[in-house]
Amino acid sequence: MADEMNATKSPVAKQATSVVRYHEFLKNYTDDAGTLTAEQKCAKLYDNWTTYEQDVANASYNGASLSTAMLSELCPDKNISILDCGAGSGLVGEKLRAEGFTNLTGNDISQTLLDIAEKKNIYKKLVCCDGGNVAKLPFEENEFDALICTGCVSPTAIRPKAFVDWTRVVKPGGVFLLLARHRYWQTDLTNKWPKLGFIDEFDTVIQDLENSKKVEMIFKRVVPDYVEGTEGLAFAFRVL
Repeated sequence: MADEMNATKSPVAKQATSVVRYHEFLKNYTDDAGTLTAEQKCAKLYDNWTTYEQDVANASYNGASLSTAMLSELCPDKNISILDCGAGSGLVGEKLRAEGFTNLTGNDISQTLLDIAEKKNIYKKLVCCDGGNVAKLPFEENEFDALICTGCVSPTAIRPKAFVDWTRVVKPGGVFLLLARHRYWQTDLTNKWPKLGFIDEFDTVIQDLENSKKVEMIFKRVVPDYVEGTEGLAFAFRVL
């Protein structure tokens, strides 16, 4: 634990600048039994990741561009209200703004990253809160026309249970789009993530939402060259 705590001073210092290896560190840290909750540990890690944007760029991260292109495909109206869930430093917001979307709200678990995003002047409102592992997000019912979540749905960050409240804050007829690493949904024996119950939780939540007529899937799409040359997996849902 001592080594892990030291590493939080520069989260990628001992892991080179690879987002993949940093994510391994995040998993180990959030799994550790301590006085902080997993969400508090996650916030602490990102608050101390001072080279975040440079490290993401070095990892050939294309998630922001890819998810923005898909949301533009789903939502041609540029005036819609969008929640960027897990906005971080505003990488997705920058791409959305470049596509002509201006009614943007962002939330993230890290105030440090949100401070970076605020300086970019691309969001109407930024809220520091857990991205969805809470019973209720601090937003009104039917507040948004769309929600986009890029790179945050994972076994150690925003879990699929968050989708339930996403259907509350997105208007009927609106959409939510998520894009993450494809490997989180792969069940080969070398993949440790299924052991955390991510796939089962995802399937259960989606099935419950579909069976209760709260959402319908628009598409499930494998996306090449998501980050560090690896595939991403995107899901789009319409709120009913």
